[in-house]
Amino acid sequence: MLTSLLFRRKTGFTLIEVVVVMAIISILMGIVSVTLSAARLKTEAVQALTDLQKIALYIETYKANNGTYPLSCGTGGSWASRDANPWGCGLGSCWITQFSGEGWCPLPYNLYPPPSGSATARSQYIYRTDAAGSNYKLIYHEPVSLAVPAQFIDPQRPTSAFGIWSTGGAGY
Repeated sequence: MLTSLLFRRKTGFTLIEVVVVMAIISILMGIVSVTLSAARLKTEAVQALTDLQKIALYIETYKANNGTYPLSCGTGGSWASRDANPWGCGLGSCWITQFSGEGWCPLPYNLYPPPSGSATARSQYIYRTDAAGSNYKLIYHEPVSLAVPAQFIDPQRPTSAFGIWSTGGAGY
């Protein structure tokens, strides 16, 4: 009988075994979380760059047809975006007003709509021209700049925006 007690198998797990398994699971979840977060940023940056290139094509087509870039806020010089925000006037779904008659509205908006109870989106496309419409800057305002090629990083906002601009528009 004594020998059968000595060789009897234990059932269940010890506290140390459970703690080790939980630690391993926690580490794996942390790695997956960081990977998914980086993938989300990369996806957002790629989508925004695609939208920026599409809008820039519209802008260049407009200039080829009309001799100037479409003026931001209808008067030039001010930033224009879909939302009323600290960057300038809000123009609704067609925030480059001259595009409303061109069949190019609504322009792409943003990947993250305004949070509940807020009028301003977390990320958005923003457009500006000089008063003559000879230069423009089109940016995506959101700090995912590290996920895009260096030539698209806004020199004025290197940690918070990237975009496309005319030769004279880089300084806005």
